[in-house]
Amino acid sequence: MKIIIIVVIIFIILKYISKLIYKARLTPTMKFILATNATTIFYSFKTCIDINCYKYSFLPKKFAKYLLKMGWGIHNREETIEMIEWLIEDGHNKSFTEEVKELSEEELKSVGIEKDQDILAWDLCRIIYICGGAYLCGYLKYKEAIAYCVYICEILQKSYTSWDDMMESYLQGVSYWQGDDEVTNSRLRHYKKLKNKKNGLYDIPWNTTLDKNDVIGPRIF
Repeated sequence: MKIIIIVVIIFIILKYISKLIYKARLTPTMKFILATNATTIFYSFKTCIDINCYKYSFLPKKFAKYLLKMGWGIHNREETIEMIEWLIEDGHNKSFTEEVKELSEEELKSVGIEKDQDILAWDLCRIIYICGGAYLCGYLKYKEAIAYCVYICEILQKSYTSWDDMMESYLQGVSYWQGDDEVTNSRLRHYKKLKNKKNGLYDIPWNTTLDKNDVIGPRIF
């Protein structure tokens, strides 16, 4: 029994050390990707494309498949790519902007929406999440997932001027999709908590130069 306890303790220590080493090695590109996805996964530092787990862990892989299937209707590589392309080209942002155009100035004011407001960030940030699950499930290769993530982050940089600007669009998307102020406020609180954290994710500058080759391999332990 003592041997088992010792082995478990050693495993926990090694896992913690591995996490610290990985965090220290994260590149600016990977930190930026992490920041775009932080409010979706409610976590601070993770590998840029996993979902609270590691590549060679069986149960998390099975759970990731479940999440993509139930939440997105994604079962394979083809459906993954189709969903990513839909979110880029149309997504929920298309229906949102079409509905906004139909509202009068008084109606816009009553719901706190501006005429030129969009929820593009809501669609794009969730692509990062999908890439994580798709890689873990084997639907995307690591380099493919990274390339998608960098491409999405570059669109975000061109579309918004700061993390706050991006989050305004993202949170409007949460409100539009969920229809629950508590969910929106919960994510806002999480964002503010991470942003106010010293040496946290959002210390990475908005105008960070992104490079799909400026990455390290996936964390496997």
